[in-house]
Amino acid sequence: FIMQRRLEPPEGFEDTDGFNEALAAHLLDHPTLTPSPTAHATRKGRHSGELLTPPLGPMAAFRDQVEAGFRAYKRKFAGEPAHPYLDACPADVEISVWGVVMDEDGHQVPHIHPSAWLSGVYYVEVPDSVCDDDPARSGWIEFGRPPLDFHAKQPPRTTLIRPREGLMLLFPSYLYHQTVPFRAPVERVSVAFDLLTD
Repeated sequence: FIMQRRLEPPEGFEDTDGFNEALAAHLLDHPTLTPSPTAHATRKGRHSGELLTPPLGPMAAFRDQVEAGFRAYKRKFAGEPAHPYLDACPADVEISVWGVVMDEDGHQVPHIHPSAWLSGVYYVEVPDSVCDDDPARSGWIEFGRPPLDFHAKQPPRTTLIRPREGLMLLFPSYLYHQTVPFRAPVERVSVAFDLLTD
């Protein structure tokens, strides 16, 4: 139930790079950007509050991209065998968006989004060190591994995906996910979102 989606540049932006530059500037200048807030999963980085508040700037176009991703996600899994998650797909959702700016050794601890049905992340700026050649998978996102205090008789089945600028991932909100700490003296910028049931 993890879907990868490459974004086309929204209307009003010449290309994806221009859109990403606008998103990064909006996020880095956002008044709610806070260093590693204890209420969130971000460590050694900054985490914003709600980004769908005026002035929206490029977030209006981003909200449209999230809505398009939700429609594409539902189409992708239409006709699948009965499954409790798919059967609970809401007809309408409310969107919440926030940003994460990670510094060197930045990461997110394993967590879920219990208030949402579908969650996602869009990669705005990704350091060159986040690459396929790195055996440590620094900066990658990992799905399926719960917190260390969850005891189990066997190791979890996990999926690792390399972030790429312009890539959006959509996944079930109940799925544990975390970021592998990355090693680079530059920022890694992403925008995350939840699709909340009404």
